[in-house]
Amino acid sequence: MIVEITNVFMFASSITNVNTFGDRLRQARTLRRLTQKELARACGLSQGAIGNYESNSRRQAKEVFRIAEALDVEPAWLAMGTGPMERQASHSVA
Repeated sequence: MIVEITNVFMFASSITNVNTFGDRLRQARTLRRLTQKELARACGLSQGAIGNYESNSRRQAKEVFRIAEALDVEPAWLAMGTGPMERQASHSVA
């Protein structure tokens, strides 16, 4: 049984049209079941800023790491659409 082929097939709902930062932000926020207001509060931004990012009025978020942390997603995926969406478990060497 294949559990995960790519980050696209990992979810019950299909991830489509996630070509821009705003699209990826909206998709991740929706998957996390957060409102724009809740996400804004979690990462210290205004709801208007989140809305502008999602509508692609603002291009790239300077706060991408804070937003990615609040959404628990990989910053590279959120910023550029590269790699997996879900954060990878960090491996530490003892």
